[in-house]
Formats: sequence, structure tokens, C-alpha cells
Amino acid sequence: EQSMWTLIMQLSNEVAVPKSNSGAWGETRYGELQKHAIPTSNKLVRKGWDFCFDGIAACNDAIYEMEKAGDSDFLKKSGQEIKILRAFYYFLAVDCWGMVPFSIDKTQTDYPATKNRQEMYTWLEQEIKANMSLLDRQRTNANYGRVPYDMANFLLAKLYLNAEVYTGTAR
Repeated sequence: EQSMWTLIMQLSNEVAVPKSNSGAWGETRYGELQKHAIPTSNKLVRKGWDFCFDGIAACNDAIYEMEKAGDSDFLKKSGQEIKILRAFYYFLAVDCWGMVPFSIDKTQTDYPATKNRQEMYTWLEQEIKANMSLLDRQRTNANYGRVPYDMANFLLAKLYLNAEVYTGTAR
């Protein structure tokens, strides 16, 4: 999703924003991000939020349906892949917003309780470690597009790099 990429890259000052056709710089939604003066109306923030939580909701839906479908090895492996993908979306949300609504239950109808970065750090680490065992360790044409073991390790590494910010303790 371009908006999530734009949000992260501009807030970390890894990219520069060109002037608009009128010569203005800071009056655009991109300029607002670049100057770190972001109003609630900035649509890139909303689209980034939607990217994360639409992804989480889609994963929750898929996990719910797979759990109803049965107990085959294929479903177990696919379930682990989707749980790692859901952890990725939650990682992005936590990294950008800190305190996030948290639900892994498709049937939950109330607005979910929020969790802070430390709580989410603990959940993310447990979720990733618990769902790595069946992931493919070798990339092949047959598993192209699937969530591999290396993605789970990458996500753990990103989590550990942020541990001091999230929990107060470096890892």
C-alpha cells in the first residue's frame, strides 16, 4: 500500500517532498508529513491506519473460516502463515501509532480494548514464535507468494530492534 509506505518514509525523513505545481510546499498532505505538522484530516494517516486494520480484519476472517473448515496439515500451515501476516500488520500499527485496538476474534462485536506497545511487544513475540514451525524454509516456484520462515525471522528482528522503545529494555 503506497500510503503506508509514504507515511513511514516521510515521517522518518527518508524521502523529500517536492513542491506542488503552484510552488507551495507545506500545504499538501505530503508537506504536512514532512514538517511533522499533521492534522487529523490528513488522508495518508487514515489510509495507513485502514491498511493495517483492514489487513488485520481480513486475517481474522480467514483464520476464523479455516478453523471452522477442519484440521488438515494444509490448514495448519496456512493458518500459521496468516497469523504471521496478521502480526506484520499489528507490528506496522504499533510502530506508527503505539496504542492500538486489539482483537484476534472475528466474532467480537464491541470495539476492542487498546493495548500499549509493551503489551503488543509481548503478544507479537509470542505469536511469531508460536507460528513459525510449519513455514517454508526454502523459496521455490511452488511456494511463491506464501509467507516464509524468513519473514517471521525478519519480523522478530524488527521487533527486537524496537524493544527498547516499546518496552524500555534493549534486546
